[in-house]
Amino acid sequence: MTAAHRWNDPLAFYEASLREQPGSIRLYILLGEELLRQGKLDRAAAVMAEARRVEPGYGPAWLLAGRVEMERGNWSAAGQFLDEAQRLMPNPMAVMSAREELEERENRKSRR
Repeated sequence: MTAAHRWNDPLAFYEASLREQPGSIRLYILLGEELLRQGKLDRAAAVMAEARRVEPGYGPAWLLAGRVEMERGNWSAAGQFLDEAQRLMPNPMAVMSAREELEERENRKSRR
């Protein structure tokens, strides 16, 4: 893949950048967000698992893992990840928003 093509394809760009900087937690987050946006949930979950391994105390990695699990319909795992994100993050507004979304989704599912 050419360098120019990588710049036009966020997924390829983040993957190539992560190979060059495997310890960059920010690149894991960007890659996970892009995979989530594209609906590649299994890959997003795997990337977020690796992000949590690389930087276990990084709250945004736990938050994004929770969002991925919400999209996968795995409410229990989503709740556990959001709990950990809330514990780690000094400003839990993003976590509270995600938790509200999780509760709404769980309620919709239970009404079906």
